Amino acid sequence: MRIKFCPKCKSYEIELMVGGEIGLYRCKKCGFSGSIFPEKEIKLNKRRIK
Repeated sequence: MRIKFCPKCKSYEIELMVGGEIGLYRCKKCGFSGSIFPEKEIKLNKRRIK
């Protein structure tokens, strides 16, 4: 899974403000906004429930 993060404060609390082809994102923590936010690959832990 890929997740966006803020290039300014490195927070993962990002919200999409305006959609479209590119989109406009905003960091909920520091308020930084822009159309390009880097992404990081993360691995999800899969747990089996019996």
